[in-house]
Amino acid sequence: MRALLLLMIAATLASAAQLTFDATAHELSPKLGDTSATATFRFENTGPSPVTIATKTSCACLTAAMDHDTFQPGERGVVVADYSFGPLVGDQVATITVTTTPPGDQPIVLKMVAHIPGPTLDQTTLTWEIGEKRDRKLVTITLPEQGGFAITDAVSRTGTFLPAINPTDRSNVFVLALQPFDTRAEIQDAIDIHTKPASITVVYVRVVKPASPPGKP
Repeated sequence: MRALLLLMIAATLASAAQLTFDATAHELSPKLGDTSATATFRFENTGPSPVTIATKTSCACLTAAMDHDTFQPGERGVVVADYSFGPLVGDQVATITVTTTPPGDQPIVLKMVAHIPGPTLDQTTLTWEIGEKRDRKLVTITLPEQGGFAITDAVSRTGTFLPAINPTDRSNVFVLALQPFDTRAEIQDAIDIHTKPASITVVYVRVVKPASPPGKP
C-alpha cells in the first residue's frame, strides 16, 4: 500500500507543469506623448512533459500574445504584452495571469509598471468624516516643464464634490481645491484632471464614518 502511494505521488509530481520565467516583472518608461508600451516575458518549460499555456489580462487595455500555446520539455517561448494606457499618466500597473495544463503549483502573475510622464500630485486621496465641516482641502499639481502641458478642467465623476483649479506664482504649479457638497452620509468619488496634451490624472475623494474611539467597536 505504501509503495503504491509513493508511486502515485511520484507520478503526480512528474506530470506537474514547470514553467520558469526569466523575469516576472518589467518596469516600462514610455516617452512623453506615448499611449502604449510593450514588454516581453521569456520562459522555458523546465518540466518533463508538454505544457499548454493560457493567459488572462487584468484589463481590456492589455493584450498577451504567443506564437503557439503548447511547449515541449526544454522549449523556450515568449509572452509579448502590449499595454495601451491611452491618456493615463503617472505609475500605472497591469498584470497577466498565466495558467498551465497540466496545472502547476499556482498561477504565475506577470507584472508591468509603466512610469508615464505627466502631471504629478502631492497626494491622491482626500478624506472627510461624516458630520465634518465642508471645508476645502487642497492638492498641489505640478506639470512637466517640457511638453507644453496645460490643465483644461477638473471634473467630479458623480457630481458630489466641487473642484476648482487655482494658479500659483509658478507657471507649472497649480492648486486643486476640493469641497464636498454634503458630509451627512458616506460618499465615494473621483476627480478627473484633464490636461492638454491629452492626459488624465485622478484624485480619489470620500466621506467616511468617523473612526471608533479606542476600546469601542
